[in-house]
Amino acid sequence: MAPSSGGLATLTAPFETFGEIDLVKRAYHHAAHAYHGRQVAGGGPLLDHAVRTARIVLEEVELLDADLVCAALLHATLELPEESYDGLIQHFGMSVATTVRTLSRDRTGSAGDSDLGRRLYLRRIGEATPNVIRVKLAQRLDEVRHVYPHLPSAERNEQVRETERYFLQWASSYSAPLFDALKEALASLRLAS
Repeated sequence: MAPSSGGLATLTAPFETFGEIDLVKRAYHHAAHAYHGRQVAGGGPLLDHAVRTARIVLEEVELLDADLVCAALLHATLELPEESYDGLIQHFGMSVATTVRTLSRDRTGSAGDSDLGRRLYLRRIGEATPNVIRVKLAQRLDEVRHVYPHLPSAERNEQVRETERYFLQWASSYSAPLFDALKEALASLRLAS
């Protein structure tokens, strides 16, 4: 799905109030600016990944919540040096900013120990609210479908193991549709490898 006004229309269509529609539009445009020219690991525009993640939240998880759709769109912004938590609070409110912060990896790392940083990040996700975990699961589902097939095999295998160890467990607890979709996407990824 190419990010376009059609993509934006799909994200705003389920909402009825001006406030919700305006919030999603602002998040989309902010994401388009922040992610301009940026690629996900393995290739592909970061904005496309964010839009697909937001669509999974709406269409597959069926969470009709403007704050969560915005967080899905903005989930990688705090990993960028020009973005800040305070800026997200100012533009999108505390709920969106806090969710994005929970979903974001620490830019500074954990004292140079990437393995420790990864473990702390996964623990933070696992301790989040069910809906925040569902947004993270939507993000991971899109990565399994669209990003991991393009990764080098060693990195892909590491991400698959992590998905099986953590994300399938969370999905089994918080979202049967995401559990089924993740299992199917992992099976397809294995067949393609």
